[in-house]
Amino acid sequence: MDKIFVFKKSFFEHFKGYFFMLLGCVCYGLSTSLFLAPSDIVAGGISGLSVMIGILTRGLFNLPNGLPVGMLIIAINIPIIAFAIKMQGWKFVLKCILTVAVLGFATDLLAMIRVNIDDNPLLRSLYGGVFQGIGIGFFVKYEFSSGGTELLGRLICHKVKLLKINVCVGILDMIIVVFGAIVTKDPNNMLYALIVIFC
Repeated sequence: MDKIFVFKKSFFEHFKGYFFMLLGCVCYGLSTSLFLAPSDIVAGGISGLSVMIGILTRGLFNLPNGLPVGMLIIAINIPIIAFAIKMQGWKFVLKCILTVAVLGFATDLLAMIRVNIDDNPLLRSLYGGVFQGIGIGFFVKYEFSSGGTELLGRLICHKVKLLKINVCVGILDMIIVVFGAIVTKDPNNMLYALIVIFC
């Protein structure tokens, strides 16, 4: 009887974890697809880098909106996750692959939704930051990782012992945000990115 109870509890905990991972991906995908990408807000992280590449590839390959942001999120994360296998182990990596795949597909599926939202980039960055924060919160609480600059920061700090993870991730995100301002030709992008990050 105790074994059945333990099994049911374990199954429920796993189910709950994956459910909130899915919910986290939807929230993060909503942030990128409905609020940030349509306003060309490059807010750091791999999603921000993907938005920037999407902007740069507009008109190429007969794609008026550039390469799909969700597919770029998956593609950029592949080498990062591959390098993480030795340091993080297969269990972490498999969960990370699943999370990144769901996040990428959710981002592109949600991009098909057309919603009338205020065009004000300040409001979009605020809403985007809130949804992104909720998504990341679910990932952290239920021990999932969406890869990205956080995982890349871990890998760099593993090799460069002088750096702390939060400092390394901050530097990576800052580089993406600055380049985003250059690509969009809008210095205000840095302000919008700060709103997203600190929401």
